[in-house]
Amino acid sequence: GIINSNYFESIIGSELEQSPEKRLNKVISNKEKDFVFAEISPSDKIKIMEAFRQNGETVAVANKEVGNGLKRVLQGIIKERANKLNAKKYISHSFICKIIELMAILAALIVGAPLPFTIISILIIDLVINFTLELALKSDKVGQKVVRQIYEKIDTKIEIDRILRYGIFYGLIFITVYFFTLYRYGWNFGNETPIATDVIEKIAAVNLLLLAMIGIVNAYNIRSHKKSIFHKEISSNPYLPLTGIIVLLIIYLLTGFDIISDYIGLSPLSPIDWQISLFIISLILISTEIRRYLKRKNEHPNPVK
Repeated sequence: GIINSNYFESIIGSELEQSPEKRLNKVISNKEKDFVFAEISPSDKIKIMEAFRQNGETVAVANKEVGNGLKRVLQGIIKERANKLNAKKYISHSFICKIIELMAILAALIVGAPLPFTIISILIIDLVINFTLELALKSDKVGQKVVRQIYEKIDTKIEIDRILRYGIFYGLIFITVYFFTLYRYGWNFGNETPIATDVIEKIAAVNLLLLAMIGIVNAYNIRSHKKSIFHKEISSNPYLPLTGIIVLLIIYLLTGFDIISDYIGLSPLSPIDWQISLFIISLILISTEIRRYLKRKNEHPNPVK
């Protein structure tokens, strides 16, 4: 029937009671078959374990409680691995954002331009926007690959070279848009005329919006260096899109209402400011997707027919 007698031997409890131990040992010593025991009593279990031990086998007993304990241990290991991998992500995200901020400030000091951020905007970026995005990264679930490789060592080392590449790439884009924004609002290289306070507040608001958008894109990019950000595993964290929406709503509230914007020293954003930032983010996404596609294609070329 169900069990093929060429490969399996089925033994029930009543047969064990009628079989001497020597016969049971002889049956179990047949290494070419596996055995299925059914309808056995606790004393039969002891007899079977002793028979296997006498044949040099290692015997372990597992019941429901032991199984649940093992399940909890495995879940603990997976959770610990997820925490380590997620720590790597949000630390990398934080360092990249700091590189962008530092590059922009240094560029402004070198050319004598107004600083790209006010103290309030820096606090909003670091304590609200980036902190919120990094909390979302901290809740990332591990992929199936990590679960399958539960007994293998995982790479949790912070990749400094990758952080520098991402940070410099985003930083150069941010600086370019920053100087373009300065030019739009009347500043030129070598211009020693003081800039009006409302212009500085406008520039700080535009930079806040752009850096927030770059932070959102970076949160997605940092989760994988090869897969598309539209891949199901990369878009599996429901907190990231929700956090991205919340971040943009925060920017809108801070810059869209005169009472709030005047209080924190940020000027309202115009539609063109939003459009330029969205256009820059689109270029970043397109360039990132093309680079990752080419990288995947080079690593897995089509076989020669």
